[in-house]
Amino acid sequence: MSEHGYSRRRWSNRIVLILSGIAAGLAIMVLVLVLGYALVRGASALNLDFFTQGARPVGVAGGGMRNEIIGTLVLVGLGSLFALLIQSQHFPHD
Repeated sequence: MSEHGYSRRRWSNRIVLILSGIAAGLAIMVLVLVLGYALVRGASALNLDFFTQGARPVGVAGGGMRNEIIGTLVLVGLGSLFALLIQSQHFPHD
């Protein structure tokens, strides 16, 4: 392979790596800004009732995320269980 082709590939690799780093940095910055905004604006609503009470109908004050949290834990647990079962089928221990 010629030295010119190798040099061109190295420079294009550097450019793409720099652009990828900039894109990742921008995405992380946006995520941090959104998370910070949500925490600042919603921190006053976080209390024990928010995590332990069920949802209430629309228009009724209060309510919580109990059922949503339980549902998320069930989905993560089942997904983990299935992944372990599939993994043990394809890669059995000796």
